[in-house]
Amino acid sequence: MWNFGDGNVSIDQNPVHTYANEGNYFVSLFIETVDSCSSYFGDFVLVYNDTTYCNAAFNVVLDTLNAVPRTYIFTDLSEGEVESWYWEFGDGSFSFDQNPVHVYDDGDDYEVCLTITTNPQGAMCSSTHCEPVSTLEYYNFGGQVFIGDYPINIDSTDNSNIAIVYLYRKINNSWEFMDRMDFWKYGYYWFAEKPVGEYLIRTELKENSLDYLNYAPSYHLDALNWNNAKVFTLEDDQQFDINISFHKLATYFSGIGSISGKVIGGPSCDTLQNIDTDHVLIQLFNSIGELITYTYSDGDGRYEFNGLGMGNYNIKLEYTSRHTEDINITISDTEPNISGIETIVYCSHILNVSEISNEKHFLVSLPYPNPANDFVKLQINSRKNSPCSISIYDLNGNIVNNRKVKITEGNQIISTNISRLPSGLYSMKISINNSNFQEIYKIIIIH
Repeated sequence: MWNFGDGNVSIDQNPVHTYANEGNYFVSLFIETVDSCSSYFGDFVLVYNDTTYCNAAFNVVLDTLNAVPRTYIFTDLSEGEVESWYWEFGDGSFSFDQNPVHVYDDGDDYEVCLTITTNPQGAMCSSTHCEPVSTLEYYNFGGQVFIGDYPINIDSTDNSNIAIVYLYRKINNSWEFMDRMDFWKYGYYWFAEKPVGEYLIRTELKENSLDYLNYAPSYHLDALNWNNAKVFTLEDDQQFDINISFHKLATYFSGIGSISGKVIGGPSCDTLQNIDTDHVLIQLFNSIGELITYTYSDGDGRYEFNGLGMGNYNIKLEYTSRHTEDINITISDTEPNISGIETIVYCSHILNVSEISNEKHFLVSLPYPNPANDFVKLQINSRKNSPCSISIYDLNGNIVNNRKVKITEGNQIISTNISRLPSGLYSMKISINNSNFQEIYKIIIIH
């Protein structure tokens, strides 16, 4: 007879027993033969959960915000009750940390291996996973910033204009902030030891600068918005001709009018895609599309324009790699002060501007806002004029809205009225003639 030490017994010769709980049990066996010979044996048996499974895995990303070149962050993604980690970085270096940070000396191809071990209650498991890691080359680059035909300062002792330059790098089809610097001597700026890739560069004058009220923040070469900016590709060392020209503001008639509002995140924003509403650039255009002035939001996202004459205005937010919505404002004698304007930054479009055509003639955003109420919009940046059709289908495949528009060279927002469509799930198809571009998106309409 078997006694398993947990109150259960068995008279089988070779029993199988399952314990309800972990523990150290005294198991005994009593036997007796037909001729009345008997024997007894007992011993302790350690019972524990079978957690011997283990599987090594990891992720690696380049730390673009680190000033030290070729700094890579390794994150352990292994499965099992891991007790030890052993990393080999392929350059002769190693680490026992769970999530190490490693700096490579050179741009090259390496094989990185992670070996993990588990040892729960003496049941050892070991697993090794290797992945190739190609480190990037790093180079220096810079340029000169101009006001009109001349650098912002033409003398080494002249600091009447002090500027800031911001650097954004393209990561997974999104422009991510990487670095910034203040500069003033001869208008020169430079960045040292940056990884190869595609970049956007934006500059602005500090508020106490001589020409702050006359020239607007601009991208390379002289674009006012990130989606119209010239992309700079870093692929060789010592490139110091990445120049920027500040955009001159148009003159306008002053008056007693004012506009005030607040920058807010769109309906898709959450804690994972939070919008920083401090120091957001707000641009004010006149009725013929000329930029006449600009300002920045405060820490609460609030902004204000004063001293405006009567007329029509257009407000644009400039938020690198995010889509925003323009607002048209009319200042009149009967309503000279416009307040409470909500200017929206859409979180859902951080990563959604993509070059879809093989010929790269079109840059198209996902539909926004989504969910939508009265209108749904597409932002399209085109290198050529082309007819375009936009169709909306219900769940049965029936066309419930169809329109044809003419896309022109440059950036534009195509707005489609959906106010008469019932709430529900729809498909939105955009086709651009004379190209291989065709895409279908899911949209939700809520009234």
